[in-house]
Amino acid sequence: MVQPLRELGVTTEAVSLPTCRIPGATLHDNADAVREVLAATGEPTILSGHSYGGMVITDAATGFGSTVERLVYLAAVVPEAGRSLADMSPEPSPWLDALDDGTVAVKPGLDLRGIFLQDCPDDLAAEAATRLTPQSTAAFAQAPRGLAWQTIPSTYVVLTRDRATPPARQREWSRHAHEVVELEAGHHPFLSRPAELARLTTRRADPSR
Repeated sequence: MVQPLRELGVTTEAVSLPTCRIPGATLHDNADAVREVLAATGEPTILSGHSYGGMVITDAATGFGSTVERLVYLAAVVPEAGRSLADMSPEPSPWLDALDDGTVAVKPGLDLRGIFLQDCPDDLAAEAATRLTPQSTAAFAQAPRGLAWQTIPSTYVVLTRDRATPPARQREWSRHAHEVVELEAGHHPFLSRPAELARLTTRRADPSR
């Protein structure tokens, strides 16, 4: 996404989430990592979260209304007060295995391409598969400390060809967003349709805007 956003005049930073590196790390640890970046940047920011990342941006942006201009939920969970991801999705994920070290990882032999990457170029899909990493299960058990979507404008991007997170569930989560747009893409549009996603994220679908 770096180049498509740069072409629209937007610089980017992808925050490294502790739960992807440290067993036992939590949702709040992830949100604090994002807050550190927001505090250091101090510039008008669009904060985007994908899938589980909706939990992170909801917590992280709380108190940053003067900096965060918009939240973008990309096929993402939009949590309610006091509810963790486990509360909102009580059924165990069919894609993940729990490991002994307190993390979860993608099941061996899972059809990643068919479920998550069906509309992505072959080379990008193959590279994406090499970047998978276990995630701390503690991330799924915490509720956000605040609900930034209550005070910050938000856009929900429904991915209509998503095989991992059904569009019907996305539309249910999107009811808290200020606006809802749809993109004909699978679960990873930043790989399959980066230019279109950049325009949606920045609200610059019309080149004249």
